[in-house]
Amino acid sequence: MKFVSYMNVALIRNPQYWLFLFLSFTLLFELYSVVISYMDCEYYSFKSW
Repeated sequence: MKFVSYMNVALIRNPQYWLFLFLSFTLLFELYSVVISYMDCEYYSFKSW
């Protein structure tokens, strides 16, 4: 638990960590949405055949 509290203090004191987390989450979300849209397009094109 001491390590977790230390990590929390580091996160609170360094905004760069928050920025990094935010950017990584947004990148993951973008990749996920792109993959989902691509799969939807593939599925619909396959269904139209």
